[in-house]
Amino acid sequence: MRRWRYLLILLFLLGIGCAPMMESNPPVLVGASIERPRIIEDEFRPFVEILGLDIYVDVKPEEIVEREYYQYLLRTFITKKDSSMTHQLYVKYRYTDEDWRFYHSAYLKGGVPLEFVEIDSKVLGKNFLMEMFGITIPDSILRRDTSGFAVKVYAKSGNNFVVNVTPDQVKQQLTAINAYFKGDTTFFHSDVEVKNPQKEESTILTGIVKAMLLAAIVLLLAASTK
Repeated sequence: MRRWRYLLILLFLLGIGCAPMMESNPPVLVGASIERPRIIEDEFRPFVEILGLDIYVDVKPEEIVEREYYQYLLRTFITKKDSSMTHQLYVKYRYTDEDWRFYHSAYLKGGVPLEFVEIDSKVLGKNFLMEMFGITIPDSILRRDTSGFAVKVYAKSGNNFVVNVTPDQVKQQLTAINAYFKGDTTFFHSDVEVKNPQKEESTILTGIVKAMLLAAIVLLLAASTK
């Protein structure tokens, strides 16, 4: 009788725990979280920043503990003094690992090297790490490949992945750039920071809930065998 009681409690925990965990696992490709690019202009900065559509990709959608996903977008810096432009593919890569991967280089198809800029790295939790970096995209590439293009990123650890910049990302970025030079204020926005706090917080919270659930299951199974 006592063993059946423990099993019922175990099934109850699985019932309340699995539903939110399944909902928190996004598809492999999660679309852009905004409808259009944003033009950020600050009178204290010598440049204007255009933030493009951001896309999330879940690398391990079925993984419960060892989460891995990344966010990427195009961003353009326009110098106010001479209107010169620099385009960058901005990437936030989150992964579960015991050590840093150290992403350090990127190439277009055909082995064309791209400038790689290390931006930041953060520890989000136990063995849950994030690396942020930028990859310079030549203006000629952006305007030529309006159908989208792929960039492969390499790490010192041996890991690598491919970022697929979509046609919509390229076209919307070029549209925002043209709008800025025409004086169109359609894309102007006051938000400077690019992030998805709800996704980050829910991911960390989900990890904590999963760990607590697993611990409860182990304790209940141990007690039921006595």
